[in-house]
Order: sequence, then C-alpha cells, then structure tokens
Amino acid sequence: MIKNTLLFLCALAMLPMVTNAQIIINEIAWMGTTVSANDEWIELYNTGAESVSLSGWKLWAQDEDPKITLSGEIPTGGYFLLERTDDESVLGVSAGVIYTGGLGNTGETLELFDASGAVVDSAIGATNWSLGGDNTAKNTPQRQADNLWITGVPTPGVQNSTEHIAPSTGEVKGASTSTTSTTTKKTSVGYTQNLFVYAGEDMQAIAGAYAFFEGYGVDRFGEHTGVSKYRWSFGDGDDGEGKSTSHIYRFPGTYTAVTSISAQYQHAHDGVSVHVISADVSLSSVLYGEDGYVEISNNSDVALDLSLWKLQAEYAEGKKRGHVFTIPMTTTIAPHTKVPFPATITKVQLKETDRVALIYPNGKEAAAFEGVLYNIEDMKARISKKK
Repeated sequence: MIKNTLLFLCALAMLPMVTNAQIIINEIAWMGTTVSANDEWIELYNTGAESVSLSGWKLWAQDEDPKITLSGEIPTGGYFLLERTDDESVLGVSAGVIYTGGLGNTGETLELFDASGAVVDSAIGATNWSLGGDNTAKNTPQRQADNLWITGVPTPGVQNSTEHIAPSTGEVKGASTSTTSTTTKKTSVGYTQNLFVYAGEDMQAIAGAYAFFEGYGVDRFGEHTGVSKYRWSFGDGDDGEGKSTSHIYRFPGTYTAVTSISAQYQHAHDGVSVHVISADVSLSSVLYGEDGYVEISNNSDVALDLSLWKLQAEYAEGKKRGHVFTIPMTTTIAPHTKVPFPATITKVQLKETDRVALIYPNGKEAAAFEGVLYNIEDMKARISKKK
C-alpha cells in the first residue's frame, strides 16, 4: 500500500502591523556603503527584556544567498551586526558575524530562524526592495517602533533614524507601505513551511501484539526541530503521545496511524499504514525437565516479532501456581520456522502433567501445549523402540 504523506499548515491570524519577536531584523544595507557596494551589512536588534544566545540561529535569504549561521549573544536592547566578507564593512563597529554571499539589488526576502528551526522574524523586500533603501545615496531601510520601515541615513549599531528620506530616484520606498511579519500565516508572498514530520514506513503488525512507532520532526534545512511533544492517532479510536511509542491493535485490519507536531504557529502531520494480521503461531513441541525447552513455531509467510510476548507455565502439582517468562524486545522468528526456547533461559521447567501457553502482550492466549510431555530420556527410549 502506498503511504500517503500529509502535511497540514496551521497558522494563527495576527494583525499585519504586530510582531511578537524578541530578536528582529532591524536594518539592511543591501546596497553596501559609499566606500564599496560590496560592504553590505545586516543589523539585528533585541527588543526583549533578556539576553538571547544566537547559537544555532540562522539568517537566510529565500533564494539561499546569503545563508548565514549565527553565533554569539545579544543583550537586551542590544544591536548585532552581520558584515559581509570581513569586519571592514562598517568602520568603528565590530561585527558579530562575518558572512559570505551578497544581497540582490532587485530585492530579497530574509528569514530569521531560532535554534529549533522556527521562523521568528522575516523582512519581505522581494519586490525591488519595497522595504526601502537608496542605492545612490546608500541610505538604508530601517525598522520603526510601529513595525513600518523607512529609508534613512545608516545607523549601524545605534538607534534607527525616524526621519524618512526619499530615494534619489524620487520613488518613495518604505514610508508606511511595508511591514515585516513573524507569523507563518500563509500569504502569496514570503511564506515558507518550516516544519515537517515523518511517521515512518508502512508496516505489518500482529493483532494482540505491540506495533512500535517513531516520529521524526525536521525543519526545512533537514535538521531536528527540537519539538518534544508528538501526538499520535492510531486509527482505531485510540491515541497516544511520545516521539517513540507503541500500540496494540486488537483486531486484524488496515489502519492509518498519524503523528503530528506543532511549533511557532505551524503544524505538520504524517501518516503510516499499518496492516494488522492474525498470528499463525503454535507451540509445536515441549520437552520437560531442566534440560527441556518450549518450541515456538511461526507457521506464517511473514516474520513474527515476539517482543514482550510471554511463556506461561501452569503447574498441575505443588504450591507454586506457575511461572511467566517475558520474551525480550525484538525477538523475531523467521517465516515457517521453529525455535526452541531452553528451560535454562526461560526457567519454564515442566513436568509431564503441566501446561504451557504463549500469551500475547494484551494478555490473551495465542497458543498452548497440553499434549504428552516428554523428557530427554523418554525421547531416547521412544527413538530406540522405533528402531
């Protein structure tokens, strides 16, 4: 059965002029400086009440040029400068990060990602730098307290200008016409799905036994999201939580198990098909005594996973009512194969009048042996008589 992967995007609607980001993209010298057009720089600003570590953060253009990996820390109310190629783009102000790659003069959309891979801020200047800026005068687009952008005299490392200066061409850019957004609300411009989850490959399971699941969440860079809460719907009315989890299907059938994760207003989920069959298993032979065994036979065409199944002895005599052996995880029997489980390991030491059963993890009986039990000496004697 072909697995259908579903990715559902969920966004919270927010007013377009509002942002909740603590670290924001504050100023962009996409045109360089009066010294050199290659002396580009980008400024971040911490609007919050706490210092923020930028370890693991990224600032990417949507066309992936530049792709900047961040490091360092921004104190509250602090500015952080990203300079292209070297620390000479802005004289007198030390760069927090040196990067390579250039900003396009026809426009870029920049996205700021935190260490979990979530988009925390974006600057959408994709159409001829609609945020502002002047390639002739080298004035920069600068973010205002109301989240609008203006074009002003460059202010690297200090508070932004509040005076809008019309570009030299006479075209007014960035004056009450453009905003940035920290939401992932789906729009025709600037939206990127950044959260993905994988539920695994389609699988086959046994009714009454454990089926094991593991979710895997990544961002659009293919890196772990850091999301810790995975929700599962197993397709039979039951649900669960956890990156790794298990479930017992009680009846044969084909089910779709779906896992979902959420982060930074985005939601993703993925489904895996689970084909559940009845076990074709039996206890084909039992040899009693300390050197005995219980032989389990997989009579089906598929491998049988016996993880956490049980061998349960029921003694006919004595005060001891019985003994239970739990089969270890990942114990598997190949198709049409018989495997003896030694009494020296299971501690299931039987006598000729005892009964032994194979029990599903859900507590129901899968198979039992109630025939005549033999020990090794009995077997040798029977073989000699046949000769």
